[in-house]
Amino acid sequence: MYDVVSLVDRYVSLMGGAAAAPFHAQLAAALSQLLGAEEPDRGVTDNAASAAARLLAAGAVNDPSIGPDLVRILLAALPLQEDFEEAAAVGPARYRPPRHRHAF
Repeated sequence: MYDVVSLVDRYVSLMGGAAAAPFHAQLAAALSQLLGAEEPDRGVTDNAASAAARLLAAGAVNDPSIGPDLVRILLAALPLQEDFEEAAAVGPARYRPPRHRHAF
C-alpha cells in the first residue's frame, strides 16, 4: 500500500497542473482506500494523509466529484500520529480556498 503514497508524491511533483487532472480520480480512489483501511503502521497512514493533501493542493480540491470526499477522508485520518514530517503537507498553510463552492 505504501507504493500508492510514493506514486502520488512523484506524480504531484512531476505532473502538476492541467496535464495531471485526468489522473486525480484514480489517485484519490487509491488514497481513499488506503486511508480507510485498518493500517497497523500509523506512519503509513500519515504518509497517505500527506499524499492526499498534496493531491488536493495540486487541484483535486476544485473537482466536485473528488474534492469533498477526499477532504472528508483526509480529515478523518488526522491528527498525524507518527510521521510528523508530513505535517507541512497536511497543514492549513498549504491550502488556497477552492475555486468552487462545495457542500462538505
